[in-house]
Amino acid sequence: MKLQHLTIIFVVIVIPITLILSAYIGNQIDTASLQQSYNTKLMDATHDAVVAFELNTANNIYSGNADSVRRDILAAINTFSTTLATNLGMSSANTEAIMPYIPAILITLYDGYYIYSPSEYTYRTNTSGDTKTGYTHILKPYIYYSKKYESGNDYIIVNYTLDNYVTLYGKIGNTLISKSGYLSTENIRDSIYETESLSETIKYKYEDQVKNDDGTLKVDENGNPVIGTFIGEKNFKFVYRDARKIYYITGVPRRNDGWYTLSDLTLNIYSEGAINSLTDDSARKYKVQSEEFMRYITTPIEGKTISSIVKVDGEEILQADPEDETSKFNQHKREVIRNSIQDNMNNAMAIYNENAGSLGTSSYFSMPKLSDTDWEKIVTNVNIVTFMQGLVVGTKTYNDYAIITSTNNKQYVDPNTIYFTANDGYYHTVEHIANDSNIDVDNIIGYKYSDFKKAKYEIKGQNDEKLTRYYFKRQEYACYDCIVSTNKIIETRTKHDILEQNETLKKKYYTALARERYSLDKPTKILLNGF
Repeated sequence: MKLQHLTIIFVVIVIPITLILSAYIGNQIDTASLQQSYNTKLMDATHDAVVAFELNTANNIYSGNADSVRRDILAAINTFSTTLATNLGMSSANTEAIMPYIPAILITLYDGYYIYSPSEYTYRTNTSGDTKTGYTHILKPYIYYSKKYESGNDYIIVNYTLDNYVTLYGKIGNTLISKSGYLSTENIRDSIYETESLSETIKYKYEDQVKNDDGTLKVDENGNPVIGTFIGEKNFKFVYRDARKIYYITGVPRRNDGWYTLSDLTLNIYSEGAINSLTDDSARKYKVQSEEFMRYITTPIEGKTISSIVKVDGEEILQADPEDETSKFNQHKREVIRNSIQDNMNNAMAIYNENAGSLGTSSYFSMPKLSDTDWEKIVTNVNIVTFMQGLVVGTKTYNDYAIITSTNNKQYVDPNTIYFTANDGYYHTVEHIANDSNIDVDNIIGYKYSDFKKAKYEIKGQNDEKLTRYYFKRQEYACYDCIVSTNKIIETRTKHDILEQNETLKKKYYTALARERYSLDKPTKILLNGF
């Protein structure tokens, strides 16, 4: 074949194919890049929603009230939509434009979950009273992590939580059942101390006489002392009462020694009941209630016990070790939570697809497959899970989700976030303490991880502008080997096994966990048990 023929073939066939492939590859690269960009923006917006939720609940003394929780969640969702719209180049005031691409938002809490998704509503079209049906995103009613168990004509409904707290409803014979409490084993209850001595550093405002630069007291034109407002910092003892820290304040000018709450640097006298001890007894109360609750579910009622009705594969799961991650109780509870969320999310997605046109989009949403790791995160933590679908990304349609876990809320204490202060000026994990012979286990105290994070407060600047400042309530440093590098901690045992092999550490751990759990907001505990 002549060279001229080869040249023609190359020009006519090879070059166009090369150009097409080049364009295709470039388009795929752009698509992947845009997909990653959307993933990042969705993740950032979800993170902002979690932060908003944490800030709202942390500063809300009514955070255990259902209506208050709904308001906090709606505010977090508003933060999500505003951030996402801004990240996508839309006006923050035009957040409704992004909502058709959000088929659902899942908010998992301590004892149940909310789904924010489109639902039918009826509205008036004119003053004559004509009505029309439409669809808009709403926060659906709260759904508990619950399951019904039956034995003959008797039944028990169990509302599960993220930890070992359960609420029971039902009927045995002619006896109605309605009670809530902490599940535990005798082995665990025996590992809980009676009281603890707790303290932390706080910032607070106080009034005192102003001094001149030379140290003399400042007076006004009438010779009266000038009183100013200052910010102090000091370590005080505290106890838990009604999910709040109550501090025993001493040595603060113009304040009598006594018990105070702290709100935005302001010390308020605690007048809601006498506190007669400087030691916290939350763990003891937890122990007493757990003992009473376990007796209740194992004591026969008209010939049957509650425990004997709540069975899985013939095993009475309410008496299984709730602190053992591999126990039948925990395995079954997670299955109940996962199945409930899956069923209701599928229903929400079906409604979205049926009415996508009314929402302003023609996209069909297909539920992305969540990995087992993602499900483990969802069923064991407080999370916000957001789904986004329908945006065009090159040659594809975007369809993905983001999961952000809340680690600083008043809803739940993760057992894996209990850290211990030691005699070396650092805070450590259980695994580290079990392997470090230099730590005096008798003198460690456990706190939840959020207590070691920096606290935020606001002050006025010289021009009355708001200035944000930070400080640490706990003065211990993070252990590098515990937080960053675990190379020195080669541990094949589970936490449950570690604690069973170290009785002192076990007592310290379960005491701290009992105290933090008892100090959480639990409306059902107050409603059903009266304490």
